Amino acid sequence: MPETIQPDRSTSRPNLPVNLLIEQWPCLVVGGGSVAHRKVTGLIASGGAVHVVSPALCPDLAALAAAGRITHAPSCFTPADVQGKRIVFAATNDRQVNRQVLEAARAAGAFCCCVDGNWTEGDFTTPAVLQQDGLTVAVSTGGQSCRRARMVKDTLSRHIRSIETADLLILGTSHDTLPLERRENLQLTGTRLEHAGNRLMHVWGVHEFMLLTTCNRVELVAVASASASACGLLEQILGFDQLADGEWYRLTGVDAYEHLALVTAGMRSQSPGEYHVAAQVKAAMDQAAANGWTNGMMHAWVADALHISKHIKNEVAALLPPTEIEDLAVDFITEQEGPDWKDLSTLVLGTGMLGHNLVENTVRRHGRCTWCYHMNRPTLDPGWEKHVSVIPLADMPRTTGTHDIIFCALDTAEPVLGEAHIDWLDRAHPRFIMDLGMPRNVDPSLVPHLAGTTVVNLDQLKSWAANRPGHLDQAMAKSRDIVHQHREGYASLIARFQGRNKIQ
Repeated sequence: MPETIQPDRSTSRPNLPVNLLIEQWPCLVVGGGSVAHRKVTGLIASGGAVHVVSPALCPDLAALAAAGRITHAPSCFTPADVQGKRIVFAATNDRQVNRQVLEAARAAGAFCCCVDGNWTEGDFTTPAVLQQDGLTVAVSTGGQSCRRARMVKDTLSRHIRSIETADLLILGTSHDTLPLERRENLQLTGTRLEHAGNRLMHVWGVHEFMLLTTCNRVELVAVASASASACGLLEQILGFDQLADGEWYRLTGVDAYEHLALVTAGMRSQSPGEYHVAAQVKAAMDQAAANGWTNGMMHAWVADALHISKHIKNEVAALLPPTEIEDLAVDFITEQEGPDWKDLSTLVLGTGMLGHNLVENTVRRHGRCTWCYHMNRPTLDPGWEKHVSVIPLADMPRTTGTHDIIFCALDTAEPVLGEAHIDWLDRAHPRFIMDLGMPRNVDPSLVPHLAGTTVVNLDQLKSWAANRPGHLDQAMAKSRDIVHQHREGYASLIARFQGRNKIQ
C-alpha cells in the first residue's frame, strides 16, 4: 500500500538546490495546458525523454508532439502511466487528479512535483530559471512566492546583460587637468569617501570599484557596464559634473588598464617615478574590499597593475632622480638654504607615512626636529630619542621659539594652520612652510599675513622638481612600451569576468 499523503501545508520546506543531469531520463508530465508546457520545455532543454498524458493539448504542446519532440497519450491519467518514469510533473488544473498523480509516483518510486497546493507533499519544486550563454541562475523562495522568484530572476537577467557589456572604467581628474586650488575640493576623504562609495553601490551596472585619492588625483577605478559609464550619475557623484570638458577624463577598456599601471608605477605623478603611489593604490584596494565595493575582478586588475609597475620601476629607475615627496621637500630646502642647514629649527606636522619619512629624512640630513601629532602620539624609531621632540598639535600655539622650517603633512579635510595661529607664527617666524597636505594644511587666506615666510604647496614643489635633470621622455617611452607588452592581461581579465572561460 502506498504511504498515505497528509493534507497540504502552506509553509515552505527546507530544500537542497541541485542541477540534475537527466539526459535520456524517462519523464512524465500530466496535463496539457500552459503550465504543463513550461515544464515540458524545461525537461526537453535538459535532455529528458518526455511523455505527456492529457485528453487535449494546448497549441504549443500540440506542436511539440507533431514535431516528434514528445510523445502524447490523449487520455486521462491512470497510475500505470508513472511506471518506468523517473521524474513526474502533476500539472493539471484539477487538484484531486494532481494528488492521484503524486500518490502513484510515490508508490512507483518516482520523483514528483505538483504545480498546485499539493506541492509541499512532493519531492521537488522547480525554481525560476535564467539561462544565458552557458550561465544558469535558479531562484527559489521555497514555494512561498513564485511571483517574487520571477521578479528576482528578471532583475538578475538585466544584471547579466549589463555584465556582458562590462569593461574597465576610470573617471578622474589630476594635476594634468585641474589646478590644486580646485582639485582639493574634490578630494574624497573621511565621510566624503564613504558617502561617495555608498552612492556608487546603488548605481546599476557598477559591478566593482575602488576610489583612489592622492595628492595629485581623484579617480573612480571600476568595472562597469557601458550604460552605467554613460549615464552621467558617476560624474555627478564625484563632482565632475561641475567641471568643464578637459578638466576631467574618462578612460575605458585597455586605455584604463594601461592608465592604472602607469599611475601605480608613479609615471603619471607630478614627480614621475615616485614609489608611494603603489602603496596608495593598495590602500585604496584594501579599503574598497573592507567596504564591500570589490570582488575578484578588481583584485585581479590591481594585481596586474602592481605587477606591471614593478617591471616599469626596474627598467626606468636609473633614468629618473629620487621623486618621493619627502625627498623633494628636503631637497628643496637644501637648494634654498645650502647643504648645511643644521642651525635651522625644523617642525614636522603629521605622523602618517609622509610625516614619518620627513622626520627620518630631517634627522638623517639635519640632525634634529620637533614632531607634532594630531590624534595619536607617534612611537620614535630606535636612535631618535636624542634628536626628535614630540608635541601634540593642541600645544603648538603655546610653544615658544623659532621654527625656521615647517613641514605640514596632515591628512585632514580642513586646514590646520589658520587665523588662530597668526600670533604663534609671528613668534615662530618660519622661513619656509612646506604644505604637503591634500587638501592643503595651510589656509590660503593666511598666506598674505606671513610676511617674510615662503609657503610652498604640492603643485609648486612638483613644478620645481620637474625642472631637475633626468630623462623623463625616455623613461615614459620605456614605460609605455612595457605596458604595451602586458596588453594581453586586459583581454584575459575581461574574458574571465564575462564568463568566456568554462563556468563551473
